[in-house]
Amino acid sequence: MVICQICRKEFKRITRTHLQQHGLTTKEYQKQFPDAETIDQGLRETYGKFFRESNPMKLEENKKYFSELHTGKEFTEEHCQNISKSKLGKSNGLHSEETNNKISASNRETNRIKKENGYIRPKYVMCDEARERSSIRMMGNTLGKTGHHNKGKILDLTDEQRKNRSIKRVTYLSENKGVRSGTKPELKFIDFLRENNIKYEHQFPIHTNNSSWLYDFWLPDLNLFVEIDGEYWHCKKKTMNRDKFKNKIIQDLDKTLARISTNDLNFTIIFETAEIIWQKNKEILEKRKIND
Repeated sequence: MVICQICRKEFKRITRTHLQQHGLTTKEYQKQFPDAETIDQGLRETYGKFFRESNPMKLEENKKYFSELHTGKEFTEEHCQNISKSKLGKSNGLHSEETNNKISASNRETNRIKKENGYIRPKYVMCDEARERSSIRMMGNTLGKTGHHNKGKILDLTDEQRKNRSIKRVTYLSENKGVRSGTKPELKFIDFLRENNIKYEHQFPIHTNNSSWLYDFWLPDLNLFVEIDGEYWHCKKKTMNRDKFKNKIIQDLDKTLARISTNDLNFTIIFETAEIIWQKNKEILEKRKIND
């Protein structure tokens, strides 16, 4: 038996209902009495025995299924097709056209009734507690609470450590691209390259002696790097300095870098001479004003 630390009564288990009589929740009770037990040892063993016996993994067919699943069982052709459909956002159990029409009609009717009754979709507003949690996740444990332990901190790293971190980050980003990865202007540029049958590599990494950098596009046929600059983000002081440094890296490699601003998506600049492209880059950078 266990004893309630407030009223000193004995129970097999101190329940939430009993603690409500004292104006406490289970968490508050455990916080107030951290060493106090809330469940009898015998009852705990009974629960444990019940859950062990009801474990679905005791069944042989379940054991076999999970064993095959984790030991590299080959997928059937039907299974592979279902996976492909799911990656395209389609359900494995595809509905018939008649069923899809019924679902659409039902949704339209529901929306009509809501509209007639004056239904307005509630706007999500973060409370102060949720806003604080979000801030903590962004800042990390510089506040001593939660989040990634390095977030928001200035790390005391050697040059070698900083170089290795840069290489790992750029390599990961260059190798883990989705089929439609990139911003909207980048996707428009990809469509432009495909229409003109120009070979390209998206998110192309360059490793220097001190760091590693990721460029939006590398066009091997034109011997040209391309950066698609969103004006809002590239007007920040830190980003502007980084853009100038990335320009210098390409110049040191005796290659050309074309910058295309989202204010003027003129993709045909890639067909111009190196002198014109560098002059255009200079004009773009000079027009930018720091908005930090």
